[in-house]
Amino acid sequence: MKIDIGNMDTKVYIHKKDVVGGKVDFNTELKLNELGEVIQTDSEYKSLWAEVKEMRGAEKLDAGITQSTKVIKIVIRYRNDITENNIIKYNDIEYEIESIVELGRKQYLEIMARYTKNG
Repeated sequence: MKIDIGNMDTKVYIHKKDVVGGKVDFNTELKLNELGEVIQTDSEYKSLWAEVKEMRGAEKLDAGITQSTKVIKIVIRYRNDITENNIIKYNDIEYEIESIVELGRKQYLEIMARYTKNG
């Protein structure tokens, strides 16, 4: 697959999900608050140059609540430290990673990510 490295002109930020605060439930090894809810934050992990393409967007109305969805495709140089558990921040919007596909022989990664907004 031929990728034009010159198209990787957009800065994206990879965030790690961190579990913080609360008490530790030793059965699941997750930190919980006093209500038994998992506490999660995220921290910036890496900033990368990428090629970003907006793939599709949708908006639907369900029970009077509008839900907006946007899907983007991101191509970056290959790295082995990004998983579906990471979050991608692009244009001040946080996207959940849906899939990561290796392009070539460890040359690039194609990441599909989704943003969903309720309200």
